[in-house]
Amino acid sequence: MKTEINPSYIGILQLYSYYALDSLSQVHFIGKGEPWFIKENGQDGYPKNYLIGLVISFQECFNYLEYDNDTLVLANKLLYFLTDQLRHGDGSFFTKEAILHSNDWVWIRETASKILYLLDYYPVNIKKPLDIYNFIEPYDYIVKLNKKWR
Repeated sequence: MKTEINPSYIGILQLYSYYALDSLSQVHFIGKGEPWFIKENGQDGYPKNYLIGLVISFQECFNYLEYDNDTLVLANKLLYFLTDQLRHGDGSFFTKEAILHSNDWVWIRETASKILYLLDYYPVNIKKPLDIYNFIEPYDYIVKLNKKWR
């Protein structure tokens, strides 16, 4: 049974779709970020800030869908895991290397794929990096990050 989704909330499906991509595609579709949340070397487009922006966007868009019980359990696990990385991680999770080699990112991809399957939706075809500004206004957010990040 296909879940009814308001077209204006396609953003959450885009986020699930990004998290369900294979690792090389996830790295390829890291958008250009700005020093919104943490200081980092901008030579590679602020990937940590972009990935942090995706997590905050996911938090903001999470309740746009109505989930059945099984899907909600998985979706909450994904939400709590990403939020924990944001609040308590050391920043190493938000790197291209982690996306390519971390078991945590493998779990994220598998979980997001299962959620899309349970929602009876195929991943949204991502052709370019997601624009954080379509989800949130990054400068409106104050993120308290672990001092190890700075």
